[in-house]
Amino acid sequence: MKYLLVINKKFPYQKGETFLESEMQELPEDFDDVLLFPINIAKKEKPTRTLADNVTVVPVNRLTYPTRKVKYAAGAGLRAIFKRTGQLMSSERFAQQVDELIAAEISKKIIQALKHKEITTQDEVVIYSYWLHTTARVAVLLKEHFRAEGVKCLAISRAHGFDIYEERQKNNFLPSRTYLLNKLDVIYAISENGQAYLQERYPRFARKIKISRLGTYDHGVNQISKESFHILSVSRVIPLKRLHLLVEALSQWSESPVIWTHIGDGPELEGLKKLAEKKLGHMDVRFLGFRSNQEVYEFYRRQSVDVFVNVSSTEGIPVSIMEAISFGVPVIATDVGGSREIAVQGQTGFLLPAEFDNQQLIKLLTKIKNWNQSEQQQARSSAKNFWAAHYQASANYQAFYQKVLQALAYA
Repeated sequence: MKYLLVINKKFPYQKGETFLESEMQELPEDFDDVLLFPINIAKKEKPTRTLADNVTVVPVNRLTYPTRKVKYAAGAGLRAIFKRTGQLMSSERFAQQVDELIAAEISKKIIQALKHKEITTQDEVVIYSYWLHTTARVAVLLKEHFRAEGVKCLAISRAHGFDIYEERQKNNFLPSRTYLLNKLDVIYAISENGQAYLQERYPRFARKIKISRLGTYDHGVNQISKESFHILSVSRVIPLKRLHLLVEALSQWSESPVIWTHIGDGPELEGLKKLAEKKLGHMDVRFLGFRSNQEVYEFYRRQSVDVFVNVSSTEGIPVSIMEAISFGVPVIATDVGGSREIAVQGQTGFLLPAEFDNQQLIKLLTKIKNWNQSEQQQARSSAKNFWAAHYQASANYQAFYQKVLQALAYA
């Protein structure tokens, strides 16, 4: 039998990892048994997304592995080093030790949960971490377990954004980079930028760092606006999304009638609302809060959107931009991370410098607002065609699993 073990954070619980929802619909029949291990679930949580009948969810409750015990053990290690050397353990080493101990506890839980499967040397196992972080360390530990049992297995990981770019983290540090790149069989970055970043920093492992893009489905076409100019943004309201910069630029744009709609919630939402109320009295501002994927798609089907705007300080490949161009909506995005791979000048929209000024954004908004109907239609067709060529979920995920199966054959 062929087993696929998918280790992720929360899917199919809560709101996150929405891209996995599409991927799980494209699983090949080659896998006889697919088990999904979300590793950060509270005891009373219930799934919020549905899965195919051949996918079994085995939640690893975050309260069942002893977090306090793990942190105490890491602290004990810190004290032991200080006693032996007279030097304090660095915050980076402390974070890594905590990560190592937590991953060890999680892997034990998963091995225990798999005992009834009675996986033997006649079977094959793909261990798939959705993040190049704690879940990847768990995947490595499971690989070592199965290899010790004589079971043919492959340990792979996707790599997105926060788990690639070290400068995004406190102290510019991500734990276990060399260890993970060495022990994993293949790493699949979701962007060319992410792949290049890892290959340049870790050239020793360049050959095993591949690219495999995410994707969305075709949910229709957005209609051209006939009245107000409609700007849309979709994201969590957190510092790196820099939505206050969008407010500042719009406050200096005197065009009308203009609607700005934001979809998404987060810790800075109330502050953003107050800032918009203070500075954007001349336009129609709508905060819709969190919306499910299906609700976002329905919004695109029902509401005309003229441009999608993303002003983040850092990104991997924004799924929100994939969704926008899948509906034929042109985009404006900052030139950070992998955004230039999807916000392509002359094909899907426009790029702003990472540290743009208000007038640069205003100039692009004005340009799009002044398009005639022929220019609008051409831009929308171009965006849709680019999406179809690069970010279709079915094509991308089917190709991904074919790569995985080929890698397993040579494991």
